[in-house]
Formats: sequence, C-alpha cells, structure tokens
Amino acid sequence: MHIWDTFKASIEEAFEGAFKEKRYTCQSLIQFSRSRCNTIISTDSELHTYHREFQAIAHYLISDKSISKERRIAILVQAA
Repeated sequence: MHIWDTFKASIEEAFEGAFKEKRYTCQSLIQFSRSRCNTIISTDSELHTYHREFQAIAHYLISDKSISKERRIAILVQAA
C-alpha cells in the first residue's frame, strides 16, 4: 500500500488542483459571457457549445445558491 500512496501523492502534486471540485463565482459566469460576446455564433453546434458551457457554470452556481435563476437569465441577456 505504501507504493500506491507515494504514487498518488506524486500525481496529485504534478496535477495540483485537478482532483478538487471546480469552484465558480458569479463573476466567473459574467466573465465567461463577456469573453464570448464578440464571438459570432453561426451554427447550431456553436450555439449548443456556448449554451452547454454557460449552463455548466450557471448550474453549479444555482446549486450552490450563489445566484438565482433570475440572475442567470439576466447575465445571459446582458451578454447578448
């Protein structure tokens, strides 16, 4: 078991933060929206990708009670 513990510790050190849960803030969602507001979405695939990425952050924040569903919509509309 000692070899496994050493191996695991070296992997965790090499990939610091990779084994920790993602943490987002309301500012993370705002920055995501702003960074993509000048990007032209011209296909369904691009829209789907944007929506999936936006929702991943928003869902985390809503689950964490960091933002309301109404605030999520407001951020989405402001970016449009």
